Amino acid sequence: MKNAAIKMLFVLLGVSLAVSCSNNPYTPASMPTDQTISASPAKEILINDGRLDKPYVTLGQLEYTLKRYTSAFINRAGLRKQAIDFLKIEAFIKYGDKVDAIVDTQVQESTEEREDGALSVTHVQGTAVSFKPDKKVLTKHPTRRKVKLSKTTTIPREILITPSEILK
Repeated sequence: MKNAAIKMLFVLLGVSLAVSCSNNPYTPASMPTDQTISASPAKEILINDGRLDKPYVTLGQLEYTLKRYTSAFINRAGLRKQAIDFLKIEAFIKYGDKVDAIVDTQVQESTEEREDGALSVTHVQGTAVSFKPDKKVLTKHPTRRKVKLSKTTTIPREILITPSEILK
């Protein structure tokens, strides 16, 4: 009877350990589930509500609408920034590393009253652009020679020495 109780205790202890080890909430970060999370630009995408002075090529129009249930005390600037960040991610997904900036950015905010609360709608649109590469003016500098180019020329001559010249 004593051995059966000890065996039963070990079985229950083993089962509880197995169950507690299998409830590991860790999920590896290398497996993204959402495309917007996995796509993030390697460089900073500039946002401008007007035109830029730098020459650029237009890639296309972008739009994003952010809808959130909000309260009366919500920070609209935070929602605006979040919508612009999602617009940057959408530009990166659509055009890749080619996009350098988003110009003519317009933000429209509104609130819709619903039965389950207030819905804040933030609509952002703009034009994705890519900067043209700078034209570098190449100037050819004259080469400087470090070694003298003139060779000393030796002219082979036969010299005749007479015995009287040797005695001198």
